Amino acid sequence: MNSKRSIEDVIEFVQVKRTNKEVHDFLKTSCIPKSEWSKYAFIRHSESYSRNLIHDEPGKFCFILICWKPGHYNAIHDHNGSDCYFKVLQGRVREKQFQKQSQKSDKDYDEEEVCYLESLNLSHQMSNPDSETTAVTLHLYIPPFDKCHIYDPNGQQIEEVVLRYASELGKPLYEDCQQLL
Repeated sequence: MNSKRSIEDVIEFVQVKRTNKEVHDFLKTSCIPKSEWSKYAFIRHSESYSRNLIHDEPGKFCFILICWKPGHYNAIHDHNGSDCYFKVLQGRVREKQFQKQSQKSDKDYDEEEVCYLESLNLSHQMSNPDSETTAVTLHLYIPPFDKCHIYDPNGQQIEEVVLRYASELGKPLYEDCQQLL
């Protein structure tokens, strides 16, 4: 049974060291109303998707809300040694996981579904397969990271990139940011 939770409830839960299963199960049973996350939901016109910082505890964890334009995707990337959980809050996303030089899995996640991606030798690519609806996902990274590696489809590292936010703590950082309603 899902329980209605605030963003603060979710942050408070992960402030205590938990097992991967405990975090996954908590996120899976947490229903976070749009009224809780929409204040963090910004999308840049110049980007395919936008990363919005909700909460950061340096060296421990961070929560990011990602807004995915219809039909858009990100590059194949790693999380630079961080574990990742994501929960679909709106729409649907597709995740392709890669291990070394081959695709490991390809799965669609609908609203309220949760995924856990271990940091060990895995990379992935996410997309919004819908051509009309913006998708929104809540990501938890343990520990936070500010750089990642981009890969080609053959598993060869192309570059290391510094990650940027469209907004921090509900405040847009660029003129081309528009809040989702």
